[in-house]
Amino acid sequence: MTRPGFQSGANGQILGVDLYFPNTGAYAGNSQSQETTIQREEEIEPTFATTFSHVRQIIKANHEKAVLGRTTRGFTTFINHGENSAANLAIQAGSQFLPDFIPDLAGSDQPVNTLLNQYLRQI
Repeated sequence: MTRPGFQSGANGQILGVDLYFPNTGAYAGNSQSQETTIQREEEIEPTFATTFSHVRQIIKANHEKAVLGRTTRGFTTFINHGENSAANLAIQAGSQFLPDFIPDLAGSDQPVNTLLNQYLRQI
């Protein structure tokens, strides 16, 4: 701020930075709203889960570009079934029927350029 060419405030005013962080802070009206410090306690219960996933990749290429469509589907089971286990199973089962992502790339009359991206290959 002191280097030549930097424009400071008028009449020698000191510059400041006004930072705005939305959705942070404490709500007024609770039992600690008049305090300068806030105490918070959390209870964490670890839950073990296993996930079975499946990846489908579709690679399309023409003479000038290549595209990759990747769809990852998984099914997670929780060892300690929580209170939303039925909803969790229903949502995961329904997600298995969603369509795959298929990229849109038109073909061409020229031969495909295989050197477009050497890291774009199926796994």
